[in-house]
Amino acid sequence: MRYALLAILLAACADPFIPEGTARIDPPPEYRVWWEASRACIHKPEVRTFEQIEWYWSPDLLRASDGTEAVGLTIENRVYLYVPWSETPWVIQHELVHAINGIKGHPADPFLTCYLMPVPHSVLHFGTGTAQEGG
Repeated sequence: MRYALLAILLAACADPFIPEGTARIDPPPEYRVWWEASRACIHKPEVRTFEQIEWYWSPDLLRASDGTEAVGLTIENRVYLYVPWSETPWVIQHELVHAINGIKGHPADPFLTCYLMPVPHSVLHFGTGTAQEGG
């Protein structure tokens, strides 16, 4: 289950297949609260503001171009969220790190150091500085 969830999240930087019925939304107020809560931990420059983010909710899992399913997906300033996960703080914060800080991939800092990944440190390899499935 943990490995599957990691695979779902690691699709965040790929070109997506956006399901039919995906709709643009105004972000709920708690999204800003969750972003502000995570900013203190993230030591990366911001490339855009919270106000520049476009938000979308999807009725189905998102799909990256490689076929990997995702609960959240960020492309430039657009954040797509699978509705059942759209109120999960770490998912929102995870996608905001991609959107606001422009971070590609999943480097250990900030994704692990700020608790923005769902897997324990024991299943990750840190040699490359990126989060990867452990063997």
